[in-house]
Amino acid sequence: MPPTQQDLFFYNGDGIGVEDLAKYKPGGLHPILLGDVLPKRGSCMNDDAKQSRYRIAQKLGFGAFSTVWLARDLNEKRYVALKVCNGSDELIQSNETRILSQIHQIGRGKPGYNNVVEVYDIFTIRGPNGFHECLVTEVVLPLDSMSIQQKCPPHKAIEQVLRGFDFLHNEGLVHGDPHYANFSIAIPQLQQFDEGTIADYFADPAVITVHSFPSSEEICLKILDFGRASWANKIPKDLPGAAPPTIRPPEVYIYTLSDGKSGSIWSKEADIWAIGCIVYQIKTGCPLLLVQGVSQYQFYQALRLGGAPPKEWSKFWDLETFCESTRSWKQPVLPFFDTEQAWESRRPKFDPGSDLFLDLIRRMVTTEPTRRSQITQLLDHPFFSHVGLVEE
Repeated sequence: MPPTQQDLFFYNGDGIGVEDLAKYKPGGLHPILLGDVLPKRGSCMNDDAKQSRYRIAQKLGFGAFSTVWLARDLNEKRYVALKVCNGSDELIQSNETRILSQIHQIGRGKPGYNNVVEVYDIFTIRGPNGFHECLVTEVVLPLDSMSIQQKCPPHKAIEQVLRGFDFLHNEGLVHGDPHYANFSIAIPQLQQFDEGTIADYFADPAVITVHSFPSSEEICLKILDFGRASWANKIPKDLPGAAPPTIRPPEVYIYTLSDGKSGSIWSKEADIWAIGCIVYQIKTGCPLLLVQGVSQYQFYQALRLGGAPPKEWSKFWDLETFCESTRSWKQPVLPFFDTEQAWESRRPKFDPGSDLFLDLIRRMVTTEPTRRSQITQLLDHPFFSHVGLVEE
């Protein structure tokens, strides 16, 4: 039965726009039309006999290096998300698909595994613009497209984020880029649409509709985007891309500033700092660190929360010199790190559990990486038992 108006959850996609059409060129995006069934006969490089299986129903979005499509799996009779990556001259497996393949080989059935986006299929096709890696996953709704606070008790969402990262870290994996846009919600209710109906509800890109949004008991948060992920014992010095400044821990900032002479590369501990920033945003709806135009000011704000830096960092960044350089700013910069005042200004208002919540965050957001609590320890924090009773 088609969904009624009351059944629909509306996701406003006005800001999505469209990809740059100039990227449809050799080494760029693969041309896809609605109704196409991938992989086309003879185009699959992994298996020449692989049958056409995924019928394109609607574009879900795009990124710097891929397009993402809603497709119908003709074998399993279900909807999937199909990510088609930029073309390349060589037949290679990306870091993301390699990591995700390994995750699903070693993790199935373990606690926290369900909080990692599920991969159904991986294959590579040959097209006019090169070889394109294709990643087939469950369909998810980006967390930054909605207000999670209105759909799920925050402590439940936070617990799921931590369980997912507890699983990854226990398996020896570092995510490398856990910012807010890399979290999502599974929407299995999408399977209630038939193919004749779903196109109507997805036809207007300004309003994407999802039938019967999961209840708070059903919501399952998923961790996405493993393009910067690596094994903890094999972290490259130069990860691809860069984590957003709003989640970047101090030791990673100073590592870049000092050309690797101080600080450290991304690590499990860096993941934990970033998760603390995400957890704060899930609970309050506001970022822990605001984006500012000057990167050194972002670093200063991070130190105000995390505490004074080690003395050896002063060779590459000095608070007194920084204060001198900001005298013309309208916003004052203190010549010392008033950590308590910085945290008090971020205390959630009218929240009886704010003391426990801030204590949870501060165990993650501290300048010294070795002092950050491990995820397993954080899951035993009294915030979850005490605040859970209040929120429910």
